[in-house]
Amino acid sequence: MELNMKSINIKNVQIEDMISEVYGIPFENLGEHPLVEKINKLSMEYLDKKIVDTYGDEYYMGCSSGGFTYNMECDQIVRETEDGDEEYINLK
Repeated sequence: MELNMKSINIKNVQIEDMISEVYGIPFENLGEHPLVEKINKLSMEYLDKKIVDTYGDEYYMGCSSGGFTYNMECDQIVRETEDGDEEYINLK
């Protein structure tokens, strides 16, 4: 039997939205979640490093916009059958 399924695309999803949905945390409470705090700190450190690497260590961020986004495409899914084998389904 051939299954006709389309791939799963996760494009430009804000990390905060992902954490809210996966962990069931209301968006207004996300700022105090340890994972969000770590990601925000990592993002700022990464931006600071890029500025220093590009312009020198006498510069620092004055303004930024946007946010940390996630892009992923799932092209294949796997199902374990009752006999322990795996069934692969290509989504493209």
